[in-house]
Amino acid sequence: MGDDPDSIPEREMKDFQFRQMKKIRVFEACVDLPKQRSSLLCVSNKYGLTFAGRERDLKVFWTRDVIAAGRQEGNPNHTVECSSAATVTVAVAMHHMALSSDELTLCVCGASESSDLTLDFYDVRTLLKKDQQEKRPFTSFRPPSSRDSLVQDLKWSPVDPTRLAVCVSDGSMMVLDVQDSVSVFAQLPASTGITSVCWSPKGKQVSAGKQDATVVQFTPTLQAKKVIPCPSFYSQDHPVKVLDVLWLSTFNFAVAYAAADGSLETPPELVVVSLPKKDEKRGERYLNFNDLVYGTCTERQHHYYLCHIEDWDLVLAASAAAIEVSIIAKQEDKVNWELWLLEDASRAELPVTENNEDTLPVGVAIDYTSQEDIQLSDEKRLPPAPTLMLLSTDGVLCPFSLLNLNAGAKQLSVPAAPLPEDGERAPAAQSSSSAAPVSAPSSIFTSFSAPPGTAPPPASLSFTAPPPAFTAPASSSFTAPPPAFTAPPPAASSSFTAPPPASSTFTSPAFTAPPPASSSFTAPPPTSSSFTAPPPASSSFTAPPPASSAPPPYPTSSGFSFSLPPLGSAAPSGFSLGSSSAGFSFSAPKPPSSDASAFSFSSSAPPQHLPAVSPIISGPKAPAEPATPAVRMNLTDRFSAVDTMTSVPTPAQPFSLTSTPKPTAVEVIGPTGPALKPAVPAVMSRSAAPPAALQKPASVATPAQVVSVKALEKQLQQKKESDPVMTGIMEEIAHFQKELDDLKSRCRNADFRVGSTDDMKDLRKDSENFHAFTLEIKETTESHHGDISALKTSLLEGFAGAEEARAQSELNRDKDYLQLLYKKPLDPRREEQLK
Repeated sequence: MGDDPDSIPEREMKDFQFRQMKKIRVFEACVDLPKQRSSLLCVSNKYGLTFAGRERDLKVFWTRDVIAAGRQEGNPNHTVECSSAATVTVAVAMHHMALSSDELTLCVCGASESSDLTLDFYDVRTLLKKDQQEKRPFTSFRPPSSRDSLVQDLKWSPVDPTRLAVCVSDGSMMVLDVQDSVSVFAQLPASTGITSVCWSPKGKQVSAGKQDATVVQFTPTLQAKKVIPCPSFYSQDHPVKVLDVLWLSTFNFAVAYAAADGSLETPPELVVVSLPKKDEKRGERYLNFNDLVYGTCTERQHHYYLCHIEDWDLVLAASAAAIEVSIIAKQEDKVNWELWLLEDASRAELPVTENNEDTLPVGVAIDYTSQEDIQLSDEKRLPPAPTLMLLSTDGVLCPFSLLNLNAGAKQLSVPAAPLPEDGERAPAAQSSSSAAPVSAPSSIFTSFSAPPGTAPPPASLSFTAPPPAFTAPASSSFTAPPPAFTAPPPAASSSFTAPPPASSTFTSPAFTAPPPASSSFTAPPPTSSSFTAPPPASSSFTAPPPASSAPPPYPTSSGFSFSLPPLGSAAPSGFSLGSSSAGFSFSAPKPPSSDASAFSFSSSAPPQHLPAVSPIISGPKAPAEPATPAVRMNLTDRFSAVDTMTSVPTPAQPFSLTSTPKPTAVEVIGPTGPALKPAVPAVMSRSAAPPAALQKPASVATPAQVVSVKALEKQLQQKKESDPVMTGIMEEIAHFQKELDDLKSRCRNADFRVGSTDDMKDLRKDSENFHAFTLEIKETTESHHGDISALKTSLLEGFAGAEEARAQSELNRDKDYLQLLYKKPLDPRREEQLK
């Protein structure tokens, strides 16, 4: 850092006091010290409200209640409680909050559960509604910043309640337009290196501190107008950056500079910058006050809280690393600035914790709504004064009355007004994301639209894939057995279906393929949604627009299409995900009687007022084969509901699974039929809403066979035993279980007790004896030290006497000295004695 060559102007000020009130416990004491840059306290001077936050808890107080609690009689060092007007649990872990200029919009910034930076905007009237249980923001905004970014600085325009300047920790900056939704009015990229922001007093420009220690004045559209260079007393060897900036007047700024490398050991310095007026021919003037708050903490991120009281021409400065609040003020010439040195009893300092550890500020605000006189003594009273509020890291709110006894000081208290009842913005059902609001989860694919002149069925969504690379005889046909049982239907159902090759005809209750070579599908009925999954990886197919009159699916560039239900419909919109190359992939080994196998998941809304029966698993069997090939499905883990079906598929045959909410019995019925020579995909359909009754397909002549669930489970177990991967996994599980049992058996008899109660008592007694012995040794040592000091003094006196005697002895042997003594006249008393 650097030092200004000029000395800091200081003045002892006895006419200004921070009068301490009782401390107010707002949050529980925290265990860990908050280290990130934060500002979690703000005050509404128009409506008399105080907002305090920590983590996900936001508390709203009537400021009059806070001041009344702080002025209770008794020791001002005691901590009291104050009931809050509202307590809200927000959706983000807060680190910044700020009120708009009309003081009706509260912006809360924090990280969501997914570590995404989110700005939530609350209507203040919504927070105070007691009859409203869930208090949500009326809109939200997620800046397009990097993950784990935080809000570095946040300032509302002092004149426009819809303008908000935001600076993010990655160096980007935005000016937001906050209406019923949030839009980006202007922005600067992260490469700009913005570190702090501040509006001009008139709100016409916004200043921004940068990583290169310059301060740039921008228009609201972020067009640069002027640059304030870095002070010359900062050397290039130790570069600095702008930590915080406060725009005092048109030509005056208060700027806090910190080490550019973010070092926490180097304290920030406050510099007052004076720019030349238009008619002045001089450069910028810098007055460095150095570290005027004497910061001592090296664990928290640096942050300077600067509050300007314009009518008193002073600035209150607090640091995230210091317990004290300092004051700089204009001198009597109203041009230059000076540092005020207050008396010890008149300072504003944060209290210590119960463990005598320092607490530091996480928020600073000034309230002007107090209307009660200040009682200094029984005879002396002062008019109402502003109140400085400090929120500490320990969750304590510390109010101080600002007593300015200087001659000519203005009275700044103004009464609070009631909140307006009209104009409240209703909480949004879903928070907005990025620059555009997201109205509901169903509007994920809002960019897809239907072609003109066509209309898909309500709540339907279909997907098509490219044409297959294989063909089958045009004469082949296959008919799937219709679903045959019912259950309580859902509002809507979703279906997933793989179509047969272009030359085959496939029929089901949901849709029908036209004759060979047409490859067209009929749309599923209303309240149903269909999905066409691609066949095995070795083939691909597409469905061109249908030749029939049924509405076709709507393909898009990404392979998705959908439609929403009509107005007033209760059916939700459906959606599907898929890709011809990398979406769902279902494959099966080629059995002797089939060339390919595909799976389809489907469901449709059943008719109403039909009896519900047990869930039935049905599928026609092919002729007897040596072995049933195993079928592999890529998304087995995701579709766990059909996991039991993947172990017993039959090639070239339809396979359907249906279920009811409360099944009572499960059966597997599979009609057998002649072998199908052409390649026909096998179909697995999953129905969320059961059909009416189980019937045999007209094309199947053989009777059905009933297979119990136990047989199905047995086949599944055999598959697992024959699969080497499953065998290896089971062996590892068994080995781990064996080691776990061995560990349990060895630890079961372990005794972790160290000594008995008597041993503990003996140790305590011995410790006390050692303590007493130590005290005795200390006392004895002190006594010996006193004796040694006395002996040392006596020894020095003896040395001095011996030296004096030696000198006298030498003089007695000196003849010249003795001769002089003989010539020396006697004193009167001796002379009288000789007479």
